[in-house]
Amino acid sequence: MKNILILSIFPAPYRVKVFKEFEKKYNTTIFFERIDDKNRSKDWFLSDKESTFYVLQNEAAIKKYNDLVKNLNQFKAVFIYDYSTFISMKLMIKCISKKVPYAINCDGAFINKNIIKLIIKRFFITRATACLAGSDAAEKYFSFYGAKDRHIYRHNFTGLSKEDILKDPLSVEEKKYFRKKVGLPEEIKIVLSIGQFAHRKGFDILLKSWLLVQKKSYLIIIGGGEEEKEYKKYIIDNNLENVEIKGYLSKEKIFDYYKAADLFVLPTREDIWGLVINEAMACGLPVVTTNKCVAGVELIEDYENGFIVPVDNEKKLAEKINMVLSSGSLNLRMSQKNLEKIREYTIEKTAMIHIEISEDIIKRSMKFKNV
Repeated sequence: MKNILILSIFPAPYRVKVFKEFEKKYNTTIFFERIDDKNRSKDWFLSDKESTFYVLQNEAAIKKYNDLVKNLNQFKAVFIYDYSTFISMKLMIKCISKKVPYAINCDGAFINKNIIKLIIKRFFITRATACLAGSDAAEKYFSFYGAKDRHIYRHNFTGLSKEDILKDPLSVEEKKYFRKKVGLPEEIKIVLSIGQFAHRKGFDILLKSWLLVQKKSYLIIIGGGEEEKEYKKYIIDNNLENVEIKGYLSKEKIFDYYKAADLFVLPTREDIWGLVINEAMACGLPVVTTNKCVAGVELIEDYENGFIVPVDNEKKLAEKINMVLSSGSLNLRMSQKNLEKIREYTIEKTAMIHIEISEDIIKRSMKFKNV
């Protein structure tokens, strides 16, 4: 069985699920640099009881990792996610010196033309055997930093399993069921937004836009974070009606809210992807987001399945929210379109593409080693 080494930064559920597919085909050793992230609730991550991996936060794992890196030639290929960390850069240098093929991944990105970063990124990207691009933006990113077209492999970035995607838009009665389940009003339009309560996510703009949204609507923002007190103060100071702020919720609970809603809004100032867009589409929700959300730019088309608005523009945001909420036929058409479109974005399909990519990399590995 072929040996594969994988290094990533933390056990995000969508990463672990793809890596588990690797384990079915290869003798795979998986390391994460840490077990959590300050921007995520600990409950969001998968524990090592749910999959076989090591975390470089204890002596035993660090020793095992160092021993394997010393004997790196035992691996047919090395897959490096989140490749900008110090640990990952050291591993890439080792791969280059040992002539071991390595692949790097980018889910989505905005190009930074800082000269120092440009030099460093070009050094590692141009020497990678494969560049795994999770979006069109990632393809452009790799090309900008010098990757050859034949070394760039496209896959769809997602956190969805097949069973997460609805077969058809929910009926009025089904919507009422989920509204009752999560305690939301039944006879009113529901707008949902989810994300970390931080400046980057733009929820302050969404709250400003709510002053301009039709009155018979209800806004719920889920996520939790440092700006929660500011949001609540703004709501009180501006006498905003029908607005609810909630902290972190489990995936199961969040999907109940998706199914209860009529529209999903992500007013982000910058998201190199935005997996909540995938999730909202999987539940048949029209989406309104900004031109600084990679998932939105790539998956949402104006008047087809949602709208893209300029960042930091509460008037345009409110205009598009009102447009979707005011037209039942538009809402239904967008719902159907999103369910059709998002079916290509499943972990199962992404994992299958990753396996195909790894096979191609391994076939090229002997040529790589003989250079």
